[in-house]
Amino acid sequence: MFASRLFPQYLRRQELLELLDRMNPTIEELTAAVEREARKRPEALRLMTHPGVGPLTALAFVLIIGTPARFQRGKQIGTYVGMIPSEDSSAHKQRLGHISKQGNSLLRFLLVEAATGLKPTERLRASRGRRCRG
Repeated sequence: MFASRLFPQYLRRQELLELLDRMNPTIEELTAAVEREARKRPEALRLMTHPGVGPLTALAFVLIIGTPARFQRGKQIGTYVGMIPSEDSSAHKQRLGHISKQGNSLLRFLLVEAATGLKPTERLRASRGRRCRG
């Protein structure tokens, strides 16, 4: 009681920890449901072979992108998601700006998180599409 009067943040912290304890079973149940659904889809299983891509990212990609055949090339998927930078070019000078942030923000967030979760050597290998010594 003495601590709660002097330190209201202590009381708030305790409330939040209790809330987290109550929510953990629900979070675990939802995580298991996402993993089960991802295992049912061959496209998601293939995406999960890439380093950094887990069931949530793979399932979100499959559900949001839909049929990849509707895109003629991979760059169009990047544009659809908003990962391609804007470009301001003149003569022989190419200037790339910020990513456009068009499209689905959840998928863009998950893809960025998947990429930043990689070790630097894995990131380099993934970006170049070949094996890297490191």
